[in-house]
Amino acid sequence: MITIRKEKLPLPFRTLATVFIGLGLYSIAIVHFISFGLLSVLVGIVALSMQTGLAIDPVNKRLNKYTKILWFQQNNWQTINDAKYISIVRVILRHKYNFLSISRSTAETMCKVNLIFPGRKYIPMFTGKYEDVMPMAKELAKGMDLNIYDNSQGKKEWIYEISLN
Repeated sequence: MITIRKEKLPLPFRTLATVFIGLGLYSIAIVHFISFGLLSVLVGIVALSMQTGLAIDPVNKRLNKYTKILWFQQNNWQTINDAKYISIVRVILRHKYNFLSISRSTAETMCKVNLIFPGRKYIPMFTGKYEDVMPMAKELAKGMDLNIYDNSQGKKEWIYEISLN
């Protein structure tokens, strides 16, 4: 099994969860409002422990999009027998930061790995720098016996399983 991607809640939600924990501890310790305090702490801990992810079982050709809260995990296995190939494409990620009246934008070039299916359908797998995603894409291609279509460096080329060894 290959775990491709693990994601926690975005930073604003994690900050809100931390505020809930702090508010709950304050309610318990200072105000002595125990029921509200315990509920707030519980909501904060559950929100901080929440994860979503993507795992692939290349032997059985299955994909698992999962959600994990504390120790409980909800699995959603899909078969991916009809996958045609893996593509690597270049994308530009833009970030805009605003602070009071100061605005700043950044852009960086990254590579996105997709699992391609018939009928113009695809599943985005992971995004990162070329040096980071290429070994993971090769490992995925070896496990699933798929070809890799590399469109990340400006030239379109097929990287076949035979050349991956």
